[in-house]
Amino acid sequence: MVRKLYVVIPFLMTFQMSFGQNSYTSNDNYTGLWSDDATWSHTPAASPLDNPGNPTHGSASVIDLYGYIRSAVTLNIAGSGPNLTIYDTLYVDGDLNMSQGTITLGAGAVLIVTGNLNLSNGAFNLNNTGRIVVGGNLSVTNGNVNNSNNLYVYGTSNVTGGGQIDGCNGYGGCSGSASSPYENIEDENDLEAEDEDLFNFVENGGVLPVELIEFNGFMSQSILHLNWKTATEVNFDYFQVEYAEQDLAFKPFHKTIKGHGNSTYVNNYQFNQQISTGQGPYYRLKIIDFDGVYEYSDVIFVNNGLPSSSIEVFPNPSVSEAPITLSCFECDDSTLVEIFDISNNKVFEGRVDFINQPTLNPHLSSGVYVIRISVKGEAAVKRLVITN
Repeated sequence: MVRKLYVVIPFLMTFQMSFGQNSYTSNDNYTGLWSDDATWSHTPAASPLDNPGNPTHGSASVIDLYGYIRSAVTLNIAGSGPNLTIYDTLYVDGDLNMSQGTITLGAGAVLIVTGNLNLSNGAFNLNNTGRIVVGGNLSVTNGNVNNSNNLYVYGTSNVTGGGQIDGCNGYGGCSGSASSPYENIEDENDLEAEDEDLFNFVENGGVLPVELIEFNGFMSQSILHLNWKTATEVNFDYFQVEYAEQDLAFKPFHKTIKGHGNSTYVNNYQFNQQISTGQGPYYRLKIIDFDGVYEYSDVIFVNNGLPSSSIEVFPNPSVSEAPITLSCFECDDSTLVEIFDISNNKVFEGRVDFINQPTLNPHLSSGVYVIRISVKGEAAVKRLVITN
């Protein structure tokens, strides 16, 4: 939050907090903290509230969570009843307290709460089509938990007031164990027996699968050669190599590369593939854990022409609304520069004078972008991170 705006124009800030509505979307296939501005994009873009806050502020009406987002402390979803939808993974290292709002899990989504999950004082729906693991207790007061399959609670499950879990309330009429009278809710032993990979992921503190320390490639007689190294692997399953043309719409090769599971040693990988028309020249790695959690590597450009290493972008990360400087040995005084967001939408296109003034200000909001520079019939890409 930019506090100086509150001090200078408190009436405008108060008006927005009380009556305005903001939608927050975490960057897709992104790993970051809930509290970091760089994790989120939001509308309206002019809002000074760059993340949903903790507790969530009153104007945060919609929160869509993609990628692997962690809260390093107890997370409080409050305010004016925001709708939080998890499409990938939310890991809360502490309690998750939900007041006057809705949590929805998309298919295959994961919510992990190391402490207690408390739903209270409002109409609640935990539409669980994914998987939820609660390391402490589940408490529901005057709210509802629907579709509680794949809900694992290590502690006890309690309903008070007008609360219900799948239509069952605290007054009896539901089967189950003494500690959890709600029949669809399972415990730590059930999780280990039914989904050992997710169990190990939780036990290991939600560590992402791979530390990638190198990724590069080259072409030789229409054969693609990719090489990469990992420093560590935790509960890691496999790599999926993906390719894209100029539109940066990535597609997977059919071949996958198996990981080492758990490793603290440097591991070397190779991928060799006969390339046909349309299979490149942009490549990335999809890095997939045993429980389906995944992340992406940087995008690299592989061709017999301009390599990605021939261009530089600085500062990187850069600050929103600040100019960036480009360096390109092969570029001239009218070189095409394009910028794409994480959804492959082109957000900037223009020509840059690399000889006299190699700077531009694309006015980007916080997030992760890909810059593509085209010269002499070839192109190269670089990743750009924008923060506030």
